[in-house]
Amino acid sequence: MTRRLTSTLAALALLGAAASPAAAATLSLTQARATAKKAGADAARQTGGKNPTVTSCKRTSSRRALCKVKLHYSNGASTCVIDVNVGFKSRRSTKLVYTFGKTVCS
Repeated sequence: MTRRLTSTLAALALLGAAASPAAAATLSLTQARATAKKAGADAARQTGGKNPTVTSCKRTSSRRALCKVKLHYSNGASTCVIDVNVGFKSRRSTKLVYTFGKTVCS
């Protein structure tokens, strides 16, 4: 009886541990904004932009978000808005990654 109870509890613990990453893998807008800010700083470093600011973020699915990052420039186009797609690296991952989308400059 004790052996069966122990094995049942161990199986439930394994199921709970396997379900935890999936339940925790919902992207919050706060996480998306923080990742988009890092992406904006990276884009500013690469292009010579200044003052990257995240203007908006909206969730496109439970695991992805689309954010807009504004960069200012001292020569050429004065401002550019970059689309930043934020999401998890894989279905099981909790690591956030970003890719750049469209860029609109004025």
